[in-house]
Amino acid sequence: MKEYHRTITYWVSIIIITIMFGVLYSYSKEMERIVYHTHEKSNRQIQLTVDHWHKQITLKNKKIKLLENQMIELEEHHKQEIGECVEFYAQALEEAKGN
Repeated sequence: MKEYHRTITYWVSIIIITIMFGVLYSYSKEMERIVYHTHEKSNRQIQLTVDHWHKQITLKNKKIKLLENQMIELEEHHKQEIGECVEFYAQALEEAKGN
């Protein structure tokens, strides 16, 4: 009878340990799924942030280039106007000297 109790105790212990391992394995798989899902979300958020800032930088660079081109055009226009003024006043001086 004593041997019978030992055998039952042994198999009950083995079954309990097996169930515990099964529960732990299930828990670890669930945690692995949660970590993977969190990792995917984090990567997506980082990608969206990077895309947003890249677009902002690109937009700023385009605006800067447009402003540079506008400044160059205005500079050329002012040079032309100054040239016209110089020509006009040179001609006016020539006329004034001639009179």
